[in-house]
Amino acid sequence: MTDKKTDAARMSHSDRRQRRRQISDAIANGLSIAEVASQFAICPGTVSDACREFGVSPRKLTKSARKKRRRQMSEAISNGLSLAEVASQFGMTSATVRNACREYGVKVSSKPGYPRESIALDDKTFAGRLRKGRLLIGFSQQAMDIQLGLPIGTFTLLEMGKQKLVRLEGISTLAKWCARYGISLRWLFTGEGRIAETEASSKRKAS
Repeated sequence: MTDKKTDAARMSHSDRRQRRRQISDAIANGLSIAEVASQFAICPGTVSDACREFGVSPRKLTKSARKKRRRQMSEAISNGLSLAEVASQFGMTSATVRNACREYGVKVSSKPGYPRESIALDDKTFAGRLRKGRLLIGFSQQAMDIQLGLPIGTFTLLEMGKQKLVRLEGISTLAKWCARYGISLRWLFTGEGRIAETEASSKRKAS
């Protein structure tokens, strides 16, 4: 598997338009915004933009699904993300996120949230290695949340060092993710060795 961010950077204008068309087609075929965002490793806002460009209406959520999404947004705020960050991840307006927080009694801080520059991109900390590994593969933070079965916003906090991955099933899933994409689990947790497993990395390049 190639690095999706590198591929995106090399895309021509027509290639990018074709990709946006594929995104909107996926929505037209019945997938939800969250599912398409995870599939293409992009944020929900980008999916919404592609739908607007090609005149595609996203699938309407059921009442229970809307309630679940509002709860997830309020949980993301309570976990320390800012209004702007949650709105971007869910493809919603800040006002919608604020209303969800009001519904679930979550106080919205007037502070802008944790600064992005506080996220270390180095090999010295687990948080820094986690972010470096994710960027190597080209996944968005929300896509990682979905793949690992974590509440939306959790991976962002993990990369900030504001939260620890304590759930055994979460660690197990992360280990499987590392094996699938050729990231060294030993490097991720200890900083020892190289970021990529040589054998797995060569398999990914060959695929």
